[in-house]
Amino acid sequence: MYATDNNGKFSAIDSILLGEGKATYIRKLTQQFKTNLQGVTAYSDSIQDLPFLDAAGKAIVVNPDSKMKKISQERLWEVI
Repeated sequence: MYATDNNGKFSAIDSILLGEGKATYIRKLTQQFKTNLQGVTAYSDSIQDLPFLDAAGKAIVVNPDSKMKKISQERLWEVI
């Protein structure tokens, strides 16, 4: 997550979200914007992001290693 100054300009990296943190954040955003997770597309190349990919309505895996590719195929996720 990025921090901004009073003018809305980037000032620092506030925190780094992985896996469950990303999943929690997109759930929070969908509630805030009164939408649903089916409208969320998640992209990742990391097995650490499985909770994030699972939470999204559509998961796309980018350049996966063999383990992630196998999981993607089992879950019928798009691989690019």
